[in-house]
Amino acid sequence: MEIVIDDEILTEHLLLPKSSFTWKAKNEFWISAIGNPTAIRFTLNGKPIVHPVKRGLVTRNVRLTRDSLKAR
Repeated sequence: MEIVIDDEILTEHLLLPKSSFTWKAKNEFWISAIGNPTAIRFTLNGKPIVHPVKRGLVTRNVRLTRDSLKAR
């Protein structure tokens, strides 16, 4: 998984089963690629975040901002 934080920091992670990561941003997260989107759950302050999933396909270019999360 590749994540860009506030258009500045690129992080890449290989998530193993039952592992978790925490990211913090001021404005937004840009998830450029999720290799197995059905295996990942996102939460914000303990509440689930829905992200687009197409079974068997890499999910690309998911942008999470305060405004986009309010609209969900």
